[in-house]
Amino acid sequence: MQVAKIWIHIDAFSRFTARPWLFVVLAVALLASCEFSQQKTPLQDRPMVHRTVLDLHPRLAIVQFSEDILVAFDTEQCYMTQVWKGGIRWEGAPYTGVKNTQPTTWGSVFTRHAQRRDFLLVRKDGQILNLEPQFVKYVIGDEEVVFSYQFEVDQSKVLVTDRFELASAPTTLRRTLDISLTGPPLAELYVIQEGEEIPFDGELQIDYSLDDPLEVIPRHDPSNQASIGKLWYDRSGCGTCHRYQQKEIGPSLAAIADRYDPTEEDIDYLVNKIKVGGAGVWGSVAMTPHAHLTDKDIRHMVNYILSLSELEASGEDEARETAEVPNAPATAPEDDRTPGFGTPLTGIHPSFDLRTIRPTSFQPKVGALDFMSDGSLLLTTWDSLGAVYRIEGLATNDTSQMTITQIAQGLDEPLGMRVVDDEIFVLQKHELTKLVDTNDDWIIDEFVCVSNQWDVSADFHEFAFGLEYHKEHFYLTLSLAMRLMAQDRQQSQRGTVLKIDPTDGSFEPICHGLRTPNGIHFDQEGNLYVTDNQGQWLPGNKLIRVTQGAFYGNRDVVREHGADIRDTPPTLWLPQDEIANSPTEPLQLETPSVYRGQIIFGDVTHGGIKRAFIEEIEGIAQGAVFRFSQGLEAGVNRIRYDPSGNIVVGGVGMNGNWAWQNKTFGLQKLEYNGRSTFEMVSVAIEEEAFRVAFTEPIDTLTRPTVASVSVEQWRYEPTASYGGPKIDWERLPVQDLNFSDDRLTMEVRVEGLKANRVVYLQLDENDFKSQRGRFLWSGDCWYTINALPKSAK
Repeated sequence: MQVAKIWIHIDAFSRFTARPWLFVVLAVALLASCEFSQQKTPLQDRPMVHRTVLDLHPRLAIVQFSEDILVAFDTEQCYMTQVWKGGIRWEGAPYTGVKNTQPTTWGSVFTRHAQRRDFLLVRKDGQILNLEPQFVKYVIGDEEVVFSYQFEVDQSKVLVTDRFELASAPTTLRRTLDISLTGPPLAELYVIQEGEEIPFDGELQIDYSLDDPLEVIPRHDPSNQASIGKLWYDRSGCGTCHRYQQKEIGPSLAAIADRYDPTEEDIDYLVNKIKVGGAGVWGSVAMTPHAHLTDKDIRHMVNYILSLSELEASGEDEARETAEVPNAPATAPEDDRTPGFGTPLTGIHPSFDLRTIRPTSFQPKVGALDFMSDGSLLLTTWDSLGAVYRIEGLATNDTSQMTITQIAQGLDEPLGMRVVDDEIFVLQKHELTKLVDTNDDWIIDEFVCVSNQWDVSADFHEFAFGLEYHKEHFYLTLSLAMRLMAQDRQQSQRGTVLKIDPTDGSFEPICHGLRTPNGIHFDQEGNLYVTDNQGQWLPGNKLIRVTQGAFYGNRDVVREHGADIRDTPPTLWLPQDEIANSPTEPLQLETPSVYRGQIIFGDVTHGGIKRAFIEEIEGIAQGAVFRFSQGLEAGVNRIRYDPSGNIVVGGVGMNGNWAWQNKTFGLQKLEYNGRSTFEMVSVAIEEEAFRVAFTEPIDTLTRPTVASVSVEQWRYEPTASYGGPKIDWERLPVQDLNFSDDRLTMEVRVEGLKANRVVYLQLDENDFKSQRGRFLWSGDCWYTINALPKSAK
């Protein structure tokens, strides 16, 4: 039997030692599979390093030398924070699917430093100097991990290497520090050991005994909780949408407790409502189903929520607040509509063939994709491993001929990657990192910090997304924090596109006012596109052609820019739950030629791939967005052309509202098959009209009338609330339809078009047929009018 070869570091699962049953389940599942062969790699023989937030401390590197001996090193301030025996509770979005938590320590702590000067300091004329260290890299050896950082003092440049390894005694951790100087010697550099300042001018070796702990942090014990209901509420992820007294995505807990009584009838109703989800009680935003929770667990949560009835909801009556659309007709049930006509598509675009390019036992939650010059695919995973894989043999389309090798692990939510001249750069949550294979064995040994100079906190929602390389600079996006206390403020660079200079790690903000921009792409003309997700100050999702210095509306960071900022409208509004929900990476189409130059982008929650036609009116970018394809195995996070011009699609998801149909992983390929698909290829605005172009001529026997096209328009008004309604919604009567002689274009004359509106056009599925006898693949289009043609004003 032919088998696909997947090299997987089984020891990487040692981080699950806090949950040993999970390790057993995973190991049994892997060993039981006959779809791949396991082969030992050098990753198994080395210490494990994991980048993470730990105990609300960002930018840590955790070194795990054995099952229970760990060291934490701060890669921002460049010092060892603690040594302990025990483990980590790996909780949080990429680990357990719970958004509001982060990993925490348990076990016996033997050494702890609250700040760098607790260990290393410089004195001058009796005064302690404020060092500004810059993290350089860490190197993983067979039995050691070495951290390097540097700082400047007067005219001297100091490079420090900090080496950690287990000593021969099984309960001793050995640390060796070396310094090298460029410039005048430093006479007052000290290491603090047991409260004593020891002069340090070369090499210093310190042994830490692991016998007498300073502190013991117990494992998490549910029986110690004041309320098991609060425990399950905290672990469920419901806090993402519900706050105690403030309306968020959903109603406040206080409002729920005020509406319902702790009776069996109300409790049963709420248990079922949480289980199945849905909308209609508190507004139009649907609650995500929680099928992964048992009725017993949900009942604990409901009892806890109803115990909060003494809390008073602040502000307006949230319990009765809705997000209804003024004057808008009710949406028809989805099962009464044809896919692509008011409801999502269900299949693959007919011009493409779909191939799954992963063995069934390889289930990557894809964080990023890119290709080496030899055609091999590199892939990062947004999961508990934070791994990088190399896939060879992709062009064969035969998974049994593919070799999948894990070349790195332990990265912190790696959601961006670029290969530049066969050098690998990965964007982690809080750092842009270069991955270096020092001995050409395809195992990463060095993790070099390119940039970590932007401000961070421990908030779970401070993602760093995507990675582009353009004119010798890197570009990335930073999302906003989401769970800030009243006294907290957003970090200054959140909600921006950053331009990174790889020579010194410095950055320049390109634009501001974004929320969750999980997508970035340069087209062939040098235009930079990003997508953004609905939320606070975003009544809809966005596709944006970035303008240098522009502000895109999110006032959670407005304090940084002053009161005179002007909102720049998006290139395209992407109405929530109609054409997008969590839009992701854009990509400029190359094939088929009829769409060449247009932009496609994925969506994690709405699923599938969308297509955008963009034009400039009065110098302002705007245009139309269309449904393009569904039928993929997961919500689409990353899309990339392979060397043969096929579109590789990486899927991702988690429980809660960050998944398409609860699918969490995927790796597939779309190959253009040369077949034409009958659909709208573009919609351009004219004076009181839209010019609709088709991929194929409309049949001369087809007689579309003005009743065959429906047109609506509305506007959005950003507010501090999550999302927002359609405002000034109106239906516009179609005055006339005119067809070109070749029947490839149709003019739709409409009176009443206004600037700063979103226009929805829908073609009747039965009234349009091509000369080849094909019906439309999709009849929906959303056009964003940022400006009207001068003649239309």
